[in-house]
Amino acid sequence: MDLKMACAGWPLVSVIIPCHNAMPWLEECLASCASQDYEGPLEVSVFDDSSTDGSDACIRAWAEKLMDAGVKCVCNGNRFS
Repeated sequence: MDLKMACAGWPLVSVIIPCHNAMPWLEECLASCASQDYEGPLEVSVFDDSSTDGSDACIRAWAEKLMDAGVKCVCNGNRFS
């Protein structure tokens, strides 16, 4: 999905997820993003602020799942380079 599709009638929806040591909630949050039935383009941006609870590994795993499902995923933060 790209901006051409967004211009064709469905607006791009961006989900912004800031997190810090959010491991207890990340699975549910990212699974919810993946299970949306919105037909237009969707992007998920996760910004991790140096979590020490394994949030970064969870984010990386979900980023791959989301991209495989056609959802653009941007991961950023102090542990992503």
